[in-house]
Amino acid sequence: LPWWLVAVGAGAFTGWLVRVATTFEIGLVVAVVTAAAAVTVVAAYGAATVQASDEGLRAGRAWLDRAHLGTVEPLDAEGWSRAFGEDGDLRAFTFTRPYIRTGV
Repeated sequence: LPWWLVAVGAGAFTGWLVRVATTFEIGLVVAVVTAAAAVTVVAAYGAATVQASDEGLRAGRAWLDRAHLGTVEPLDAEGWSRAFGEDGDLRAFTFTRPYIRTGV
C-alpha cells in the first residue's frame, strides 16, 4: 500500500508543480499522466512471478534447471529472516521483494 500511495502522491505533486507554473487543466493532465506512469512502474515491479515445473524453476527472468534444484522447504517469517541473515549463503541467487515476509 505505501508504494501505491507514493505513486499517486508523485502524480499529485508533479501536477501541482506544473499547475503553479501553467493552468489548472495542464496541471491536471500532467498529474494523471505522471500518476499513471508511476502506478505502471509499481505494478511491473510487484508483478514478479515464480513458476515451478518438471523442467525447472523460473524466478522472474532467471531460470534454474531441475538438475540443480534441491528440496523445497516453506519458510515462515522467522525462517525467511534467518535465510537472509545468519543462515544465508552470500553466493546464493535470491529473488525477493522487501515487503514479502515468507518464502521457500
